[in-house]
Amino acid sequence: MVRRALLLAAVLVVGMAVPAAATPTSVAPAGSGFTPLSPVGNVDVRADLDGYFAPASSACAVHCPVSWGANDHGELGTGTVGAGESRPGQVFGLSGITSVAGGSDNGAALDSDGGVWTWGSSTASSQSQDVTPVPTRLDGLPPAAAITYSGHNGYVLGRDGSVWGWGDNFFNQVTPDADQWFATPQQIAGPGTATAIAAGSGAAYLVMAGKVYGWGRLGDLGGPAPQANRQEVAGLADVTAISTTATGTVFARESDSTVWAWGGSDTFGERGAMNLQANTPPAQVNGLPAIVGLANGHTTETAYALAADGTVWSWGGNELNALGTGERTNVDPTPHQIPGPTGITSIAGGANFGLGLKSDGTVWSWGDNTDGQRGTNLIAAQLVAGLSGVTAIGAGSSTSYAVIG
Repeated sequence: MVRRALLLAAVLVVGMAVPAAATPTSVAPAGSGFTPLSPVGNVDVRADLDGYFAPASSACAVHCPVSWGANDHGELGTGTVGAGESRPGQVFGLSGITSVAGGSDNGAALDSDGGVWTWGSSTASSQSQDVTPVPTRLDGLPPAAAITYSGHNGYVLGRDGSVWGWGDNFFNQVTPDADQWFATPQQIAGPGTATAIAAGSGAAYLVMAGKVYGWGRLGDLGGPAPQANRQEVAGLADVTAISTTATGTVFARESDSTVWAWGGSDTFGERGAMNLQANTPPAQVNGLPAIVGLANGHTTETAYALAADGTVWSWGGNELNALGTGERTNVDPTPHQIPGPTGITSIAGGANFGLGLKSDGTVWSWGDNTDGQRGTNLIAAQLVAGLSGVTAIGAGSSTSYAVIG
């Protein structure tokens, strides 16, 4: 076991720049109420037991990112690869973070200067073994306002309204060029200033002047041929927010607080209708109160929406209790309020699980907990233990993220 750990430690040192080890110290910001997992010396005990040496965590002063859940590809960002963690732990070396996000097996954070930091499995290479378990800054971008992931792609919305993408281009979801991988961010061509972005199932979308434009593999999984240039989605007006599921369903919130859906197969009622026809135009999701936010980034066939009154609503597939309602049915196309959490200010969606940030700085979770991404084994929505003073949340497929302070 010791030999394996030493060999893997050597690979990390040779293959990547590992930050200098810090003197062991509490990594919790003052008054946060967060109890970290403490490193011992320059070796993380958990990582060593899993067969990996890890650099000791550095102290974080303010706006500290933490993570919990799956870590098969270093998506926790703690310097280790392997075993997951059900207790929140500090993402290595970052502070001053304003938002966090996750992908299939990677994580990302934006700092107060608009800098983009990423870790985990690389979306810039087709080689699945490309893993960076500590955050590195992604260069070649303007100051960023938002970041989103889908599969082997990453997208950034610049503060200047520009949109950038990198990774897989098989469906022209980055540029009109031939099938290739982009190791560095490429600006998405087209005039105008975007206000929101979303990505899913080999396609990407942006909101500009209240209209939605998409490119790549639009529609459902068996939909039309890849579109190399932006295509306007007809039938929408005054859109303010957009999100997608992993299976290609797209959701848009209009300024009148209604939600509209299209794409995907609707096999599980994720469009709110059980309409199995492909390539249908956007249709309103009925049965919802006034909605202010959407979250579906990595959910497979489940939709989440945040209401103006601070409640959370869900509909669609219920694999692994993804709906969070306590229902035993596999499918429910009718939106229902998730019992328990109220006063929610933002939501995030993973693969069959969701997170909600409450106005008091606590975090609620519901759905799948296979990798500890919820921090609780209970079926119903529950508080994530050990977190307070949270200002932002994010979710990957099986990993959760939060910013404290």
